[in-house]
Amino acid sequence: MSKSIVADEICPDAQTDITTAGIPLDHASLEDTTFYFSNDALFQSAFTYGPIGIALVGLQGQWLKVNRSMCQIVGYNEDELLRITFQAITHPDDLDVDLENTRNVVSGKSKTYQMEKRYFHKSGRIVWVLLSVSLVRSRSGTPLFFIAQIQNIDDRKRMEQELIARNEELSAALHQVKELQGIVPICMYCKNIRDDENYWHKVEAYITDHSKAKFSHCVCPECMEKFKRDLLPQLNVKI
Repeated sequence: MSKSIVADEICPDAQTDITTAGIPLDHASLEDTTFYFSNDALFQSAFTYGPIGIALVGLQGQWLKVNRSMCQIVGYNEDELLRITFQAITHPDDLDVDLENTRNVVSGKSKTYQMEKRYFHKSGRIVWVLLSVSLVRSRSGTPLFFIAQIQNIDDRKRMEQELIARNEELSAALHQVKELQGIVPICMYCKNIRDDENYWHKVEAYITDHSKAKFSHCVCPECMEKFKRDLLPQLNVKI
C-alpha cells in the first residue's frame, strides 16, 4: 500500500457500527471512556514498550491508540495508523472472518477471539500476525473499544510454507523411489527391462533419468535366441 487511507474512505457513514450490533457510537459516556484511557504509569509503560503490538481499536475499526511494536509490524508511524482503520490494511481474504469475530464478541457470543491473519505492510508486502482481541465495555455494559494484541509471526509462516513445499517435493521423490527402488532386471544385450509382471520394456533411459535404481544384468529370452543363432556358430560353440 503506497498511500494512507483515511477512516472515512472505509466507513463513509461515521455513525455506522461495523459490528452491526445497533449500538450508537455516542452511547458510551465520556467518563467511562476516559476511565479506560488511564494515565497509570505502569499501564502506559507496558503499552508503549511492549514486545508485541498492542492497540486500542474503535467499534468502527479505527485505530485509537497503538504502541511502537504495532507501528514496526505494519510500517506505519502512529499518526498514519490513527488516520486509517484495521480494514484498510487487512488482507481481503481475512477481513470477513475478522469482522465476524468482532460481531460475535460485541454480541456476547464469545468473550475473546484469536486468529492468524495478514496485514499489508506500508511497503506493500504481506505480514502474517497472530491477533488476539478482547472487548472493553462501560460499567453499564456498553461496548467501548477493542484491545488487540498483535504478534508478528511472519518468519514462522514463511518457514511453514517452505516446509510444506519441501514436504511436497519429498513426497513426490519418495513416490518415485518407491516405484523404481531395488534391483531391476535388465537385458544386457537389448537393454530391455523386466517389470513385476515379467514384461520387458525399453525404459532404461527413463529409469536413469528419474531414479537411483541399480541394475542387475541378465539376458532376456529373445536375446538368448539371437545370441545362439548369430554368435555361437561363429565361436564354434555348441549348447
